[in-house]
Amino acid sequence: MSNYMSAAQYAKHRMVDRSTVKQWLNEGKLNNCVKIGSNNRKLIDQDRADKVLGGKDLGPEKINHNSSDNNNNGNLTRARAAKTAIEAKNAQLKFEAAAGRLVSKDAVEDVATQMATITRESLLTIPDRISSQLSAMTDISEINILIRGEIEIALDNLSKSNFNFFSGDNLESENDDE
Repeated sequence: MSNYMSAAQYAKHRMVDRSTVKQWLNEGKLNNCVKIGSNNRKLIDQDRADKVLGGKDLGPEKINHNSSDNNNNGNLTRARAAKTAIEAKNAQLKFEAAAGRLVSKDAVEDVATQMATITRESLLTIPDRISSQLSAMTDISEINILIRGEIEIALDNLSKSNFNFFSGDNLESENDDE
C-alpha cells in the first residue's frame, strides 16, 4: 500500500529542506510519484519517490520517522559513539603528554616571543657594530658583503640558541584533580 505524504513530510523523511522537495517537483523528477489530494495539494508516494531518487540526499542513515523509539535509539547510539570517540582522543592526548610529545600553546608562544626578541635585538645592533667600517668603505660590493655577513652571523646565532619548551609549568593538565 502506498504511503502518501506532503512535501514537508517527505522533506523530513529525506532529511532535506522543503525547498529541495519543491525543486524536485518543479523539475519533474517526481511526476510519476505524485497525486493530487484534497484542496488540490500534491501528495508524494514515499516508496515510489524513494525508488526514483535512490539514496540521494538521505542523511547518514535512513531514519523511520514514524517510530519515535527507533529515532531515539539512533540518537542515543550516535551520542554514545561520539562520547566514546571524545574519550579516546582525550586518553590519547594524556598519553602523548605523559610521554613528553606534546607542548603547551603557552610554551610555544613564549619561545616564539623569545626568538623574535633575540632576532630583533641582534639585527638592530648591526648598524652600531659596523657603522665605523662602513664609513671607510666606498665599494658597494664590499658594503654588501659586510652587511650580509653581519646578518648571517645574527641568524646563525639565533639558529644555535637553545629554546626550552618545557620550562616547568608550561605544560598544564586539564584534569589535575584526577
